[in-house]
Amino acid sequence: MDYETLKWIRMIHLYAILSWVGALIGISFILRQHAKAAEGAYKDFIELEKGTAITMDISATIAMICGFAMLFSISPSPLKGQGWMHAKLFLVVVLAGIHGMQRMRVGKYKRGNVTAEPGWLIPVVEIAALGIIVLASARPF
Repeated sequence: MDYETLKWIRMIHLYAILSWVGALIGISFILRQHAKAAEGAYKDFIELEKGTAITMDISATIAMICGFAMLFSISPSPLKGQGWMHAKLFLVVVLAGIHGMQRMRVGKYKRGNVTAEPGWLIPVVEIAALGIIVLASARPF
């Protein structure tokens, strides 16, 4: 892959990550407020959750496609002997797990099974995102 194409893929990747993390944090706040809301606000919250979840899905997909495109097109591979990439991919898996968990919650809330949102989700998303930024920028090991 030529350098110009790689720059564009990297820019799209960064935007998609910003959108994905923003949607992850946003859906967490929305679900938290939905659990506290009156019964009359049910439909409004369902529509808001659906739109945010779709944004989250599309952003995650684009981020991962661009990330894998960069990962497998760079030579030598960042997977060989670069521990920062392994740590970064672990944090991406953490975010993907939280993504799946939030997607399941959206489905449960839509079916009327509204429960309290765990308080640890937003800090974990923020710490994972910060870790990814530090690892990708500083490449400490």
